[in-house]
Amino acid sequence: MYSKRLWAPMALLLATTGAWAQTGITNTDHDLRNEISGLSNICLPCHTPHNADTTVDSAPLWNHALTTQTFTMYTTLTGRTGDPDGPSKLCLSCHDGVTALDSYGGQTGSTTMTGDHVLGTDLSDDHPIGLTYPTTGEYNSAASVEAAGLFLFDVGADVDRVECGSCHNPHNDSNGEFLRISNDASALCLTCHQK
Repeated sequence: MYSKRLWAPMALLLATTGAWAQTGITNTDHDLRNEISGLSNICLPCHTPHNADTTVDSAPLWNHALTTQTFTMYTTLTGRTGDPDGPSKLCLSCHDGVTALDSYGGQTGSTTMTGDHVLGTDLSDDHPIGLTYPTTGEYNSAASVEAAGLFLFDVGADVDRVECGSCHNPHNDSNGEFLRISNDASALCLTCHQK
């Protein structure tokens, strides 16, 4: 199960105000209304209030097809391997460049993501995801990371996991690149890393 620290407030906001989501992603790269012909509901490619995908563990009213790609992961010092799961798999369901943006609501689409935002299936040169936040070495405490505005996720029995959503907020692009906090002077990086 994903962290209640993130999903419970998000579910409440989605349920109470559609205007909040439209304001947060309107005219950003996550506003898919131009890519998906005839789409008027900005939330629909990812979320639905009815008939959500219940196979996605604790995802917030999930409506999009999940990636079925096999990924090459960044190999950490602890040897983390295997395909992404948890909330990162939701992100990769568009950013894999294969799963169609318009594959939602049980429909199979044909419009795939292109350009610089496609991560593809080789994640070996990207920041590690799906791993437990280190409690030793040159890292700040998990509590200080979350106090600064980043998120750590609970996925099943794994707590304090680093996922795409740890640094990126898909509903707010005010810091650019959907970053949760500014990375001016490497501030985002230094929230976790001591050097």
